[in-house]
Amino acid sequence: WATVRGTLPMKARAQLLTEHLLDLSHLEFLHAGSSATATIAKTPITTDFDDGVVRVSRPMYSIDCPPFFTKTMGLSGVLDHAQVAEFFPPAFHITHVSAKPAGDLDESRKCEQKAIHCVTPARGNTTHYFWCHARNYKIDDPEINALMQHGMEMVFKQDVEASEAIEEIISNYEPDHPIELNFKVDAGALQARRLMAQPVAAEQ
Repeated sequence: WATVRGTLPMKARAQLLTEHLLDLSHLEFLHAGSSATATIAKTPITTDFDDGVVRVSRPMYSIDCPPFFTKTMGLSGVLDHAQVAEFFPPAFHITHVSAKPAGDLDESRKCEQKAIHCVTPARGNTTHYFWCHARNYKIDDPEINALMQHGMEMVFKQDVEASEAIEEIISNYEPDHPIELNFKVDAGALQARRLMAQPVAAEQ
């Protein structure tokens, strides 16, 4: 596997990024010009929890190829595409992504990549966001390495900006909180929140 990595500062509490990464529907709205298409949020998810791990899965069949996949994977047209977001409390995520031409009966043209996120609280409502991205295709291609380094950092910066915008709203309400509406897609994030609340309560 070929890897690229980096670190981003974030002026927001770590919880916001943790919950954001478990909401796979955000790709359609936040990363529409790169790693997503207009069908992601319409596809149902499944959420499960075992041995302290939260897992959100979204398999998608016969969807349009995201622009970034064409540049990096060399795929085009209609794909079978899967996303699985895993959260290992208190701070570790792995987002598994796979794609192959729709209807392929074998795995010979399947491309896989994993985004690894280490969401580390810092002082106050600030966070260190350590990330790594690994792929199993075109692993010796320096142009793809450079494209991944730049492209993934841009994508993760968008995640940081979204978390910082939410932080600003929440901070203006404290010590109260705005009314929160949750939907089925929030199941993974809510499970992560409950998991994180347990050791905090025990410590107090």
